Amino acid sequence: MSHLTLLPPAEQGKTKAQATEIAEYLHSQFAKGLLKFLAVDTETTGLNIAKDYAVLLALSDGVRRFCVWPKHIRLFKDLLEDPSIILLMANAKFDMWMLANIGIDVWAKSARNNYKVYDIQVMHHLWCNWHPHSLKWLAKRFLEIEMVEFSDVFGIRGKQLDNLYKILLDPANEEVATNYASLDAFVTYELFFVLKELLEGKVIDVDKHPQWLTAFDVEPHLQKKNEVTMYDYFVVSEAKFTRVLYECERNGLPLDLGKLHEESARLAKELHNIERWFAGRLKDPTMNLGNDNYMRKFFYERMGYKHQKVTDGGQKSLDKEVLQDWELEYGCEYVQKYKVYKNSDKILGTYVSQLARFAHNTREGCRIHPTLRQTGTDTGRLASASPNLQNLPGYIRFVFAAPEGYVLAAPDFAQLEVRLMAHVANDTELIGAIKSGRDLHAETANIMFPDVDYDSIIAAKKKSDRIDEKIFKGEEPLEKLSDHEKTCLKRRKAAKTITFGLAYGQGVNRLANSLNVSTDHAKELIRTYFKAFAGVKDYFEDAIEEASETGYSYTFMGRRRELPHYFSHLKGDVARAQRQTKNSPIQGGASDIVKWAMIRLWEDETIAKSGTKMLLQVHDEVVLQVPEEWADKKEFAEHIEAIMAEPMYEPLRCPLRADMKYGRHYGACK
Repeated sequence: MSHLTLLPPAEQGKTKAQATEIAEYLHSQFAKGLLKFLAVDTETTGLNIAKDYAVLLALSDGVRRFCVWPKHIRLFKDLLEDPSIILLMANAKFDMWMLANIGIDVWAKSARNNYKVYDIQVMHHLWCNWHPHSLKWLAKRFLEIEMVEFSDVFGIRGKQLDNLYKILLDPANEEVATNYASLDAFVTYELFFVLKELLEGKVIDVDKHPQWLTAFDVEPHLQKKNEVTMYDYFVVSEAKFTRVLYECERNGLPLDLGKLHEESARLAKELHNIERWFAGRLKDPTMNLGNDNYMRKFFYERMGYKHQKVTDGGQKSLDKEVLQDWELEYGCEYVQKYKVYKNSDKILGTYVSQLARFAHNTREGCRIHPTLRQTGTDTGRLASASPNLQNLPGYIRFVFAAPEGYVLAAPDFAQLEVRLMAHVANDTELIGAIKSGRDLHAETANIMFPDVDYDSIIAAKKKSDRIDEKIFKGEEPLEKLSDHEKTCLKRRKAAKTITFGLAYGQGVNRLANSLNVSTDHAKELIRTYFKAFAGVKDYFEDAIEEASETGYSYTFMGRRRELPHYFSHLKGDVARAQRQTKNSPIQGGASDIVKWAMIRLWEDETIAKSGTKMLLQVHDEVVLQVPEEWADKKEFAEHIEAIMAEPMYEPLRCPLRADMKYGRHYGACK
């Protein structure tokens, strides 16, 4: 779907008279009831959300398009902060940051349940998850407008980008800047209505997705409707989530910079000590623990260790799982030391250095303000950048410390993907195992394998945990696992790996690698799992059959993921689509649940009254900053857990559970 769009002339707001005329025009349109939507874009000094700011303000009502110079942007403060005007943006959170950094808070006059900012990139992500979402790509695809890259328009490269303020306001660039900036706003306006029409044309089948039946009674946006479309989904979910994520970004995560520096020094010393330990034993001047090829030869050739897991490039693996298997099988001190080395090296290089780079001093102390990407994954899961805080190891979480008078809290969904898999599959055995409240993976192994029982598995796990704790502390463990105890742990690991592997859409080869078994053995384990949980097998088969015909998979809320590889002539592509069909409803559904939970937490009056701030989402966990006096109230934690346990319009077949944990440091919340 595309159509040719005629462009109105670009209008300047360089002088006060020009800017005043623009402001008066827009206010008059609003007074006449003709201005419900206003497209907004900014040209900025850079891309750092905490430090950069808006230089030019671009606006469009679909009839005219404007570019306002920095001296006069505040003339539009009342208009931008008006809670009744819907602001249309592309990459909305970034533009809200840029405006906030010059004193314009688009939410200043809005209630917490007002969601007046619509991001067209998020809208397009709902329509087609696998295409680009950039404004320029969308303009060409839907409007037949060829937009030129910023660097090509202004003829700048590299270090010149450090002088964006001067470049944008250079008199020689005046006409070009006006046209470039105002075109962004006009295109955003036009794209909104194109995408709105597309999303309105996609009706959600409420018989297949009955969660929406209750929504008609509780969502103001739906109360006069008799059907639900993907545009409705956008309004009641994604538009709300945009604001919630923006508030998280603005709050930021409190960072103890002194602790970070201490960790950096400690890790560097630990790496040095382990290198000296290896050097003293290997007597090899070419030794390099940071070289995977060297260590691969050492373990696989010199030590003679074996493992079937390989890297994506086809080389023998040295990942955490391989080292854990070797440690369990051989009890090798080389493996133990090398595992610690790899972990510490990764923490130092990947996390400590990155956190220091993005530290930002505020009135509330040092903070990290990540960019939370709403369109970052095909499944709808949240992604974060600058820095990536989605995979922080537990060890490094201790550098995030609450300011004086507060604690951090991390309500976390328990086994969310597995519970959701049990819900969508309606598998009574799996639902029963979860409802029992016992260790799920031990219970699953107990059902799958006749040679182990639940109590023996739990006893073996506790013993293994004690041994690992001793090793981590550098102490010699006094206990050893018996052969039967090792079997119990392998059975639990197999059950856990298959359960999560299925929820994540992993294939046989991936499971075989993870379990260090042959593909035939992996197939047999999957057959054993499906025999125990036949409802899961039937669900996956039905989902693949439907997706192979339609080219789409759906979450339990009806949000779709396009799967174009079903229509490929290559078997590998079709197999990939089948894995994605298994993965998307579970991961996408989990995304829906966490998203709705965060919206409910944001809107809750008790939480708002407490002064609690939402800081971050990490997978199935929400990170909060809670005043100490509220953290002492047991009922407050129970209140948050209750909201997260029932965030949707209707409870799931398999009940959700969230566990609230407090700590002065983020690491203590685990």
